Amino acid sequence: MSEPIESASKSIRLRIVSAITLIATAAISFLGLQEVALFGFPDGHITDYERAAEPVLNVSFYLLAVLALYFLSVTIFSGIRKNHPKVFATALAMVALLVLVVTVGVPLYFGRYLALDNGVGG
Repeated sequence: MSEPIESASKSIRLRIVSAITLIATAAISFLGLQEVALFGFPDGHITDYERAAEPVLNVSFYLLAVLALYFLSVTIFSGIRKNHPKVFATALAMVALLVLVVTVGVPLYFGRYLALDNGVGG
């Protein structure tokens, strides 16, 4: 009797975690794509940093959007597949890696290592 209860409890926990991750991933993707769309100055000048970082950021944010769709499917159809925990853990790791690339990797590589002009001045 306790086995179906544990299975239902795991399914509910998976759905809750998936829903929270869905909201966070979709928000990061949407806001990031909006930020990339607003690159440049009012006169139309795009800095070297923005020109170099735009493709990397676009790919990263679109991958986050695809992962958000995966989390949506897990939230709706939880418990259909046996290997859900492995795929789910891989998707969570991919989200963490992409967020790390966007927040640390891109500014560090293009801003510090390549020392591209980001238009801040000083």
